[in-house]
Amino acid sequence: MKKISISILLFLATILVIPNNLKAQEKKAKFITPELYVSLVKAVVSEGEQNYLGYNTSLYASFNFTKSFSLVSGLSYTKQRTEESFSHGHFASSDVELRAGYFSIPLMCRYTVGKKVRFFLDLGVMGSYVNSAKEIGTIHSSVYNGMQTVYGETKIDRSIDVNEYHIMPTAGVGVKVALKKIDLIARTSYQTSLKELVGNMSPAYINNFQFSLGIGLR
Repeated sequence: MKKISISILLFLATILVIPNNLKAQEKKAKFITPELYVSLVKAVVSEGEQNYLGYNTSLYASFNFTKSFSLVSGLSYTKQRTEESFSHGHFASSDVELRAGYFSIPLMCRYTVGKKVRFFLDLGVMGSYVNSAKEIGTIHSSVYNGMQTVYGETKIDRSIDVNEYHIMPTAGVGVKVALKKIDLIARTSYQTSLKELVGNMSPAYINNFQFSLGIGLR
């Protein structure tokens, strides 16, 4: 009888105490979730412009206050490329590619639904710093000297002055698929700058769509 009583007490301890400890540990482990992304970037351009695929790498941390609500922040680096063709009357034209690279720190609210497969919505802003901007291309010119038209080409590869600091509203949607120790993540987002990157005859912005694949640690 004594052995039975001890067995019952041990069984009750297993049911009541150990799961509670595991639950507390699980809750603590899930409060901060690191996320690593690699992205393709497609710039949003005006009529007459072309864009090329750029890239982005991001390291985020999700601070999970509940299963549904979290705050997301971290650091990312984006390289964006656009090309503009200018025509200045009959005298000059240019095919110039603008390459911009910038760091961003996001602050986003995330709402998540689901269990093993979870869908989420991100809304927030990014503070961005443009650390590099270059113009690369060819300027075509034509000059009439009174007897004939002389054509010329000038190759350019130069750094340009830009607005370095930007506030960028951002929105994104994604899905997480839970595996044993990690989450597989697919995410698409849009971000737009509130001011011009280059303010000249053809202003440029650092507006883009991103498609991201990543992993999250649990």
